[in-house]
Amino acid sequence: MHIRGPKEYPYGYTAITTMDDKVQNTLMNFGILRMKEGDVFENGDCLERAYLLVSGKVKLEFDGETKEIERENCFDYEPWVLHIANNVNVKITALGESEWCLQSTDNEKTFPSKLYTPEECASENRGHGTMREASTRIVRTVFDYSNAPYSNLVVGEVIGFPGKWSSYPPHNHPQP
Repeated sequence: MHIRGPKEYPYGYTAITTMDDKVQNTLMNFGILRMKEGDVFENGDCLERAYLLVSGKVKLEFDGETKEIERENCFDYEPWVLHIANNVNVKITALGESEWCLQSTDNEKTFPSKLYTPEECASENRGHGTMREASTRIVRTVFDYSNAPYSNLVVGEVIGFPGKWSSYPPHNHPQP
């Protein structure tokens, strides 16, 4: 399975997978949101959602809170991730160029919104010493069943080294 797309995604939201896709069967929506300074994105879907900041500086508004967050790039810095239950409104205002990974799926459970900070991200080196180092990578887990048992998502990043193997973004993990 390969992700094929432009070298650079256009401004706005570009879907990569959808919940109803019977071929990919990821059971989730996954896409890229690119914003330029001044752009505003609002969402209040009836889905569990995770917004992972790939890079940029933004203002987030959710549950009566306002936070400014920034991430220079996704290779050298751990992520910021906003995790939201269904029907919670989110407003993102770009304070410069920014890029996001958006993930969503069905979940009838109600839980408090949480903005995961880079310090809360569990990073570990994996693959060292196996398969002649072919899959050496950094795995950054923001949340999964172990720290968010109410969630139907697993959110994190895999940072592969040049010439090493990695995996397709949306795939199955043992979640409810």
